[in-house]
Amino acid sequence: EAFRSHLNAKQRQEYDHNTSTGMLKRMRLQELKSLDVLGARYLTPLCRTWPAVCTSPTLFRMIGALKDQKRIAIIGARKASRLSSHRARALGALLALAGKTVVSGGALGIDIEGLAGAHQAGGETLTVLGSGLMHPAPRQHIEQFRVLLDRG
Repeated sequence: EAFRSHLNAKQRQEYDHNTSTGMLKRMRLQELKSLDVLGARYLTPLCRTWPAVCTSPTLFRMIGALKDQKRIAIIGARKASRLSSHRARALGALLALAGKTVVSGGALGIDIEGLAGAHQAGGETLTVLGSGLMHPAPRQHIEQFRVLLDRG
């Protein structure tokens, strides 16, 4: 019910229909199988590693582990200038060298540059995909997401 409260009226209607027809259960089972193939898992507020500051959403799908170190997000303009992109990449590298995990959504522009800088410096990264693991977006960054994923 907590999940349902975050939906708009049309989404609630679809959710209720899918739940009553068993479609949602079948979708969940298929998703669980797919996540297993990816080596992914669910993270909920009941998990020991759930971020204390996180109140919504109430479920993450994740690959890898949340390391117990300080995290700093690098987010910004999607249509970034070359200078801004260069600075975001340099900042990501500096934060990584300082032992911080660089967090971003992996969006176009500043987000992906910060992650790339941290990755190039050998640091830890955490990418939060609003689109989920099954449909990573933006599509232009699929290869970068794979590189980050391969590194752990």
